[in-house]
Amino acid sequence: MIELTMNSSVDSFQDSIFFSRIEDIEFSDDEFYYLDGKTGLIGIFSYDLIFKRLMQTVGPGPEEVNAAGNFTLSNGSIYIFDNGSGSVKEYTTQDSRFNQAYKLPAIGISTDFSVFGNSLYISDFRSEKPLLSYSMDNGELKRFGLGRKWSNKSFDVERHILSDINDNLIVAYQSDSPTIELYSKTGQLMQSLDLSYLEIFKNSLVKYKEQVLPQRNTSMIIIRDVQLVGDNLYALITSHNVEGNVSFNKILKCSISDSEIKPILIYQLNLTGYYLSFSVGKNKLVAFNYSTQSIEQFSLNN
Repeated sequence: MIELTMNSSVDSFQDSIFFSRIEDIEFSDDEFYYLDGKTGLIGIFSYDLIFKRLMQTVGPGPEEVNAAGNFTLSNGSIYIFDNGSGSVKEYTTQDSRFNQAYKLPAIGISTDFSVFGNSLYISDFRSEKPLLSYSMDNGELKRFGLGRKWSNKSFDVERHILSDINDNLIVAYQSDSPTIELYSKTGQLMQSLDLSYLEIFKNSLVKYKEQVLPQRNTSMIIIRDVQLVGDNLYALITSHNVEGNVSFNKILKCSISDSEIKPILIYQLNLTGYYLSFSVGKNKLVAFNYSTQSIEQFSLNN
């Protein structure tokens, strides 16, 4: 395990832009994009944590975003999931110009989405087949994936859908039993990797005094966020004690080749932090520490 040392941090940008709850950070073309879940604004900053600009305006207009849920980057465009209008809105990353809105069919609760080619892949975690592909060309909708039992007491409430690799789709659960799944784009399950078998996590698991669900969720270890960089997958994993306090923050690095995911390295983040999101760009890792309301930067040497 490699312990990361923080290089720098910021708790606000120029023009009095403060952070409240950064729920997503993505990297593209030497820039980091972030979504502030409280303000609904998406901003851009550099490797050195220097603010550059805001992406879009918030409002009810047809070219505005009323309630940003999450976003993804693809082929020079940023796609923003607008919970207010039930649509995905596309803008150019270069000049924030509005391109198009894709009105989606009614779904339950979407927690993440990605763009592959001409299709949106969307999470609808309470459904029996909770992964959707939506054609931006003709509106065709297909469902696939494995449904999981959901409970108000369960942490198994989120999926992170990532960029494709070797024509496969990667899905990671935010779950007490952290699992990463690899699907073909046609919906065939290729691999399911339960990370709780790793000794570094197994030894850190804190058992509930009372089980939340009879067969699952007996330990508080959660995938918070995931990122793909080349043929490597990075997963932000946290563990909580029975009082709800964070007991560790780790970044698990996995290699992906021949439709197989293999854990290879673990990074240790600040033990006193509470990290919600992160991103990796070249040799830099940036993460939002909710405890300090700041964005932190680390160097990756491996």
